Amino acid sequence: MSHPTPFELARVDTLYSADSIEFCPHAPDQDLFVCGTYQLLPPTEPSSTSGESTNVTGHQVDECGQGDDGAPKSEANASEDVDEEDQVATPPAPRVGRLYLFSAADDAAIELQRFETPAILDAKWHRSAARLAVGDAKGGLSFYALGGGRRLELAQKLAVADEGTLVLSLDWAWSAGADTPSSADVDAAADDDTSGTEGEAEGGAHLAGPDAVICSLSNGKLALVRPAEGHMVVDSRWAAHDYEPWITAWDALDAHTVWSGGDDLALKRWDVRVPAAPTFTYRRFEGGVTALAPSPHDAHLLAVGSYDAELRIFDVRSPRQPLTTAPMPGGLWRTRWHPSAARRTDVLAACMYGGFRVVRLGLGLGVGSGVGGGALGEHEVVAQFDGHESLAYGADWCRRDQGQDSLVASCSFYDHAMCLWRA
Repeated sequence: MSHPTPFELARVDTLYSADSIEFCPHAPDQDLFVCGTYQLLPPTEPSSTSGESTNVTGHQVDECGQGDDGAPKSEANASEDVDEEDQVATPPAPRVGRLYLFSAADDAAIELQRFETPAILDAKWHRSAARLAVGDAKGGLSFYALGGGRRLELAQKLAVADEGTLVLSLDWAWSAGADTPSSADVDAAADDDTSGTEGEAEGGAHLAGPDAVICSLSNGKLALVRPAEGHMVVDSRWAAHDYEPWITAWDALDAHTVWSGGDDLALKRWDVRVPAAPTFTYRRFEGGVTALAPSPHDAHLLAVGSYDAELRIFDVRSPRQPLTTAPMPGGLWRTRWHPSAARRTDVLAACMYGGFRVVRLGLGLGVGSGVGGGALGEHEVVAQFDGHESLAYGADWCRRDQGQDSLVASCSFYDHAMCLWRA
């Protein structure tokens, strides 16, 4: 089936592989957006010349330490008949990145600023203040403030983990009065699978607060970061997934709840006050969980994406099974609900091998209803942008104009491209 194809408005070569896009949600700077990049440089010369170095090929998952089959790569996977003295001692390949600040005024991509950084895997704007958090491949979070001259200024760098650990994703807590979804009473949801204990959390258990950040780390842990005495500190860390937790997000209904998804085919819910074990686990995926997005309009709805090419919509009040699913060919990396209540069922999806799509979900939601409960209908792909020539990773809606022809920024990996289009 053919779908409406948006016209490309602008294209930028980001030089490094691009994987993250975030529009500023705050007036009057809603035309501003950041693009994060990730580049794996060739390793330095090995100390021995025996054997051949192997380049890990495939999408970003592989470059973050996985093989073509999706299984984590490790020295244990190496051939056992290679003598120890013949093995090549090659230092880890450097991961570098660049953070761009663009303006999308007049549907053009105007570069305003750039920062040289470690490789970037995720970035998020604060929900109520002109602040930006950036997660990198050296276990760090960088916090920027947007100044009056529409310039980003580095405010703090925080080591969340050691330099061999990647910050895979991050999310700011929801704050009252700032893009806060309509809420409803939260019904108790029975655990689907709470067997096993991940272990005691490192650090104390505190109330998160509106300035808290949750991070997922490549060592399988989640980390809670919060303000203390004027700067951000690591509050706690805990083991969350057996393999990489690609994504984490705050619950839009409960200020103490976060969700996480990982390469262990699991979606988990956590209470950050007592995170030793998940409060809920859902395991019915056929690929790693890569995307989590609470609806900004209906706080009980959670969009969950996976490598298994299915978009699942859960009601977090009773998440034993998804309300509905929509096929997303190519596997999902990021999902974004439309910021306008008039288009509350439209979801922007970065489908990795399938380009970028806007799907209109048949959720039976009326404008301003705040609840599900209408009859489920058919899902419709209302736009498909195939202007990228590589893996579709980052995408976001501009909040400046929220009508039926909204501005979108998207980016892709190996062709290091960033595009603007409308849908």
